[in-house]
Amino acid sequence: MYTVSHSIIDTLAAYWVQYCFGIPGDAIDSIIDAIRIQDQIEFIQVRHEESGALACSAYGKLSWKLSVCMGTSWPWAIHLLNGLYDAKMDRSPVLAITGQPSTHLLGTDYFQEIDHIKLFDDVAVFNQMAVSPDQFPRLIADACKAALVHQWVAHINIPIDVSMKAISKKTPIPRWADRSTTAAHQDIVRASTVINASQKPILMIGRGSRHAEAQVIALSELLQAPIIHALPAKDIALGHPNKCEGSGLLWTPAGDVAMQWTDCLIMIGTSFPYSAFYPQKKVSSVQIDLHPEQINKRYPVDVWLVWNADQVIKDMLPHLAAKTETGFLNKVQKSLTKWSAAEAKPEQSTNTPIKPQKLAFQVGELADDDAIFMVDTWAVTVRWARNLKLKPGQEFSVSANLGTMAYSMSWAIGAAFAYPERQVIALSGDGSMGMLMGDFITAVKHSLNLNVVVFNNGKLGLIQMEQEVHGMPEYMTALANPDYAMFAESCGGAGYTVHDPEKLWLVLAEAYTNPLPAIINVHIDPEELTRPPHITLKQAMWFAEAKMKEVLWAWDKNGGLEVIKEIIDQQIG
Repeated sequence: MYTVSHSIIDTLAAYWVQYCFGIPGDAIDSIIDAIRIQDQIEFIQVRHEESGALACSAYGKLSWKLSVCMGTSWPWAIHLLNGLYDAKMDRSPVLAITGQPSTHLLGTDYFQEIDHIKLFDDVAVFNQMAVSPDQFPRLIADACKAALVHQWVAHINIPIDVSMKAISKKTPIPRWADRSTTAAHQDIVRASTVINASQKPILMIGRGSRHAEAQVIALSELLQAPIIHALPAKDIALGHPNKCEGSGLLWTPAGDVAMQWTDCLIMIGTSFPYSAFYPQKKVSSVQIDLHPEQINKRYPVDVWLVWNADQVIKDMLPHLAAKTETGFLNKVQKSLTKWSAAEAKPEQSTNTPIKPQKLAFQVGELADDDAIFMVDTWAVTVRWARNLKLKPGQEFSVSANLGTMAYSMSWAIGAAFAYPERQVIALSGDGSMGMLMGDFITAVKHSLNLNVVVFNNGKLGLIQMEQEVHGMPEYMTALANPDYAMFAESCGGAGYTVHDPEKLWLVLAEAYTNPLPAIINVHIDPEELTRPPHITLKQAMWFAEAKMKEVLWAWDKNGGLEVIKEIIDQQIG
């Protein structure tokens, strides 16, 4: 008998889906069984639905292909949401399929009953519950098209009695037709006029410029313009001398120099969210983005072009005049060179505990030329952004706009399925690692080419910094960690622990060549601060205040203030 579940899997295969991540469960068992009897889509069993959704998001960001995650009804569907929000906010095509009990039970306050459509309403661009077998295969096809066209999340909720009903196998599957158009010629001319009138243009690039790398470089060279990147675009234009790192709290002062001295901001495929790091005075501006809702979202724009960045820049180049003055570009480059020289000292340090800068630097130095890095959120993001020197051919991904913790290892699993022949390295803080580390066993089960490097400082380091720069003493940021290396070995993988900076290189080299998935647990200096590129006087004063409070608080806990009171009482007496 050919059922709705069989139609679902055939439709997903027609939309080039290769993997489905999730955990089997009662309300989706019929769909799981339909996967079992075919060989086009592989079901990847994870240990937590959040890990599965994050792996899906990673797969979509790296491959630009649709992937699927599943959760059965109620609480298991809720687990998907964090990974789906990452996909939504970083524009990754993901289809979430959730189960539901039989339709006659809906609305009866049944055990664990929740409204899936309300639950997924904010995260999904397409969000429907199936009520009849006659909706298939169109309902699944429409969800696939929505996810691919919008590079977003789609969600289908399917009651189990609907999924098990028979339908005709002859019903044709609606296919997806890609759109094709170009930006308006008059807008190309207007944008070129604005750029030609400038003296110090800069290119601010994001993930949307990924398929336009050659054109971005050509534009930069023609205009003598520094290339400044948002976080998701660190691996674009690698090695080019005009690439001057990023702007914002994570990066170097060079990005700020570029932003504050430019007279023309050219934004290409970016939704860089931090308004404080845009030019603080109004300068002329051009924005290129495939998605119209991004236009004028962060900075007032004079001319915008809504279409593919690669084609827009190709059309624009013949209208642009070459610039020969390099003073502004040189100024930004000198700022980057000065910063890099200062960062080289901790990167080469032999001090114990190990400097996190040294760890990030050596992780990158030893990696394969086509390695893929997955980076977690908070302090480890800062070290990766500043100290891991990406090489041309390498890629990375990060939870850029959601900024979720527990991201890197789950993401690395998705990346390893997308590119099984490439080395995948996850960089995780110890706080993040403790959240979803159970899915390391998924990497072992599938023999993935995956290494997890744990930056273990025994604390939530960036949270401590956030507390202290607001004048608050450090509180509740210390962590009690398990032995991550022993955990890796208990899962059947390889585990390493490093305390000695002199042994770090050898351990990383051994782990990278070990055929088993590995966790490298590196104990780093807990006192190393994650400094912003510029420190204000107010931040310095608040930090000093926090440190004084920490000393006095510790002293008081040890009876220090009581001793002072006794001395004063004696003197008065």
